[in-house]
Parts: sequence; C-alpha cells; structure tokens
Amino acid sequence: MVIRTFIRDEGAYAPDEVAILVSAYESALQEIGLEREDPLAFMIARKVIALAKNGERDPKKLCASVVTALRLNSKGKVA
Repeated sequence: MVIRTFIRDEGAYAPDEVAILVSAYESALQEIGLEREDPLAFMIARKVIALAKNGERDPKKLCASVVTALRLNSKGKVA
C-alpha cells in the first residue's frame, strides 16, 4: 500500500496513528473514486501525511482536507 511506504519513510508513528492515516487515505481514495495504483494516489498519501505532521489526527478531517485540496486544484486554484 502506497501510504505505508511514505509513513515508514517519514519517521515514527505509533500503530494507532498509522491506522488513522491509512483510514484517511483509503476514505479519500474511495470518495474521489481512485484505485491505489492510480498515480494520484501518491499525491493523496503525501497530503494525508503532511496534514498529520501539522497535528491533525481525525481521519474524517484528514480525508475532507485532502478531498477539498484536490477539488480546488482541479479548478486551477492552489490548495
């Protein structure tokens, strides 16, 4: 799974934090309608981790933030 590779590369996360990040990632993929193999899945994984680095640990908020950022980007705006 893409996000687990990025999590491992980014440093130490507790098992419960990994579960939160994976949950947010999977939810975002599902909401957007992407498969894990889609190149955009890499960007989603990185965005989830970036938001988590800033302290967010709510998987629903992480997912919503990622989806919102992607929708803004698709309209030509910077997220």
